[in-house]
Amino acid sequence: MYALNRTPIIGALFRYTALLPLGRALVKRGLTSAYAPDTVRRDHLEAARALWLRPSQVAATVWDTRNLDRELREASTRYAGIRVPVIIICGARDQSLPESKRLAIAIPGAQLVVVPNIGHEAQLTRTAIVLDAIRHEARAPLPAPNQRS
Repeated sequence: MYALNRTPIIGALFRYTALLPLGRALVKRGLTSAYAPDTVRRDHLEAARALWLRPSQVAATVWDTRNLDRELREASTRYAGIRVPVIIICGARDQSLPESKRLAIAIPGAQLVVVPNIGHEAQLTRTAIVLDAIRHEARAPLPAPNQRS
């Protein structure tokens, strides 16, 4: 799908014709997977369809993802220098759990919270867990200045 969208003329033709009917099902399938085992919030599905299927948005996303791996590799070289509190919240059923584990190892002092029986959308399906993590960090004392560098 990405290669097709990057093809001159054919990509634009696809975005302005066949993508909308095909994309509606793809967006629903993707969000269903991300929310699993929970149900997709209807307002999220409607907003995603309205925003993500615009031809201009699809074109931008397709080109952004082309460079994403390179940019993430470059950014990852600076993870060891992060000196602020980091909590990574990930659902046990999230397909990105292996990435979250690697990220927690790469950032000094990062805390990984794996929430059982949820997928990718923890911030939407288990808001209380996310808010509790923020509140916990907000109450935590800051490290001494000589420990931050």
